[in-house]
Amino acid sequence: MKPEIKMVAVDVDGTFVRSDYTYDIPRFKRILSQMKDFGCHFVVASGNQYYQLRDLFPGYYDELSFVAENGAFVKDRKELVFTANMPKETVDFVIDVCREYPEVLNVLCGVNSAYCERGTVSQDFFDLTGIYYHRLQWVENFKEVKDQILKFAPIVPEEKTYEYYDIFRERLHGKVEPTTSGHGSIDLIVPGCHKASGLKRLVERWDITPEQCATKCKRRGKVRLPFQ
Repeated sequence: MKPEIKMVAVDVDGTFVRSDYTYDIPRFKRILSQMKDFGCHFVVASGNQYYQLRDLFPGYYDELSFVAENGAFVKDRKELVFTANMPKETVDFVIDVCREYPEVLNVLCGVNSAYCERGTVSQDFFDLTGIYYHRLQWVENFKEVKDQILKFAPIVPEEKTYEYYDIFRERLHGKVEPTTSGHGSIDLIVPGCHKASGLKRLVERWDITPEQCATKCKRRGKVRLPFQ
C-alpha cells in the first residue's frame, strides 16, 4: 500500500504559476482546504524571496509553509523555523571578489530585505529586480548593510553563466556554493543550505517520512525528495 501523502512541495517559476505569475486562486483554495482536512501540508519551495512568494497568496499565506531563498529562509505557516546567517567575513570576501568583475550585477539578500548598491547597478536594473524582490532597498555600500545575510544573487551576461559559475566555484570554494538555473542568474548560498535542506527541516518538524512527500519542479516533475 502506498504511504499517505502528508506534504506537497512545489517550485514557483515555470511550475506553480503561469508566466505572468497568476494561477487559478479559487481552484487552489478548494484544493488547499481538502489538503488541510487530510492533514497534508502545502510548501512553496523556491529560490525567490519570501516576501515575493508570500504576495502570491494574499490573505492566506499564513496557512502555507515556505522554503525561500534556496532554503535559507524556512517558515511553517506563522512560525519562522530557520534563517541562514552568512558570516560577516564571508560576506565581505564575496563582495570583494564580485567587485573584480564589473559586469557582475549583484543583489545582496537579507532576512529583512534585499539590497542593490548605488553606483554599481542602474535604476533600470533596480526596477527590474524589484519585480522579484518585493522588499528591495538602495544602499551606498554592501559592507555597511545591517541585516542577517542569507545569500547573494548576482546576474551575469547570459552567455557567460557557466563561465562565472566556474569562477565562483573556484574562487569562493569553502565559503559559499554557486547554484544556477541558467539565463545569467546565479545564487551564492551558504554551503549545505539549499531547497532540499529546507524541506528536510519541515519533514523532521512534522515527523513525517520522505515517502509521505511529493514534490513538483519544472525540470523533473514529481520526484522523490533528494535528502532520502
